[in-house]
Amino acid sequence: MEQLTDSAPLYRKYLNCPVTFVGAGGIVSNLLGLIVKCGPTHLTIWDDDIVQPVNLAQQDFLYDDIGEYKADVLAYKASQLDPELMVNHIERRFAQGDRLDGIVVAGVDSMGSRRIIFDKVCQQAEQVPLFIDGRLSRKWNEFVDLYFIDPKRPDEVEFYREWLFEDGEVEPKGPRPKKLSAHTPILLAGLVGAVLARWVHEGRHPLKVTLDASTFQLETFQWRPT
Repeated sequence: MEQLTDSAPLYRKYLNCPVTFVGAGGIVSNLLGLIVKCGPTHLTIWDDDIVQPVNLAQQDFLYDDIGEYKADVLAYKASQLDPELMVNHIERRFAQGDRLDGIVVAGVDSMGSRRIIFDKVCQQAEQVPLFIDGRLSRKWNEFVDLYFIDPKRPDEVEFYREWLFEDGEVEPKGPRPKKLSAHTPILLAGLVGAVLARWVHEGRHPLKVTLDASTFQLETFQWRPT
């Protein structure tokens, strides 16, 4: 690969802070390129999962990625998008003793994992300007639920904790439909990008966004200034 000859960076540093992904599946794999092009200062990816054939329908992986760690694959993709970006990939689950930094994106499957991540976010609130939780929920993954929380604001922390259910309370997903595509996590990624643009340029964010991907009905809960 030829080295860049222009002194200007590939992407403007709109975010200008670290970004940490916890989870590297359907949400994060589709969000990765957008975040890299928003210009984080560096990127960290946590995930202990390996790419499997069943992941290809909804997650942004290739056939040749099967058998590789998801965090490793996404780190390589990030470095291909921006060779100057510092990327740290950790092929294990995030645990209570680990540290977070910058914008934290939770792209995990269980409420228990979300609780561990959010507890650590609150403990390190001075290092985390924004916490983003993406959920693909209900029967056919038709619904996108997104939470945008400033951990330094007690009212926002309390709001989010009300949506941290026990895993047994979450409605189980139905069987994987044969014609399911990746449109829902891609829509989620676009919504995250739209909110981050407002957050960077206007200093505000919603607490929660819900999109019905089958009817395109969008519901937004209260925009908050930073």
